[in-house]
Amino acid sequence: MRNSVFHILCLFVTAFIWGNGFVAQSVAMDDIGPWLFTFSRSLLAAFFIGILAIVQLKQSKQQLTTVQKKNMIFGGVVTGTILAAGTMFQQFGVMQTSVAKAGFLTALYCIFVPFFGFFTRKKPSLRVAGSAILSCVGLYLLCMRGSFSLSQGDTLV
Repeated sequence: MRNSVFHILCLFVTAFIWGNGFVAQSVAMDDIGPWLFTFSRSLLAAFFIGILAIVQLKQSKQQLTTVQKKNMIFGGVVTGTILAAGTMFQQFGVMQTSVAKAGFLTALYCIFVPFFGFFTRKKPSLRVAGSAILSCVGLYLLCMRGSFSLSQGDTLV
């Protein structure tokens, strides 16, 4: 019982931080530009992930070969580059659209993930597909105000 309460609390805190992140992004654009904001955010993330990687490697009983280490670094650089590009698109988009639309459009990744299974020939169940559609409607009702029209900022997000 205590474990499930902890997990629910973790989900609540995550949702709270995620939801307020778009407000912070929008406010930060008043003082610093998207490049500095993204650089600072990425540097902070790299610092903490670096610490976690060092701890994980020290706790691991398995010794990594040079090839494995190079593959890990290459994979990290490629993934980080793609993440940085996506973050930059989002930052420039937040400057040109409302925080509510940015939150709605970004949250759509939760909806699209089950449908990406079609590319791996793994169809979502009827329950998952229905839940994704219902989530999309709920996100729209929570985040959107007025009419839904796409601007350049929405496209970037």
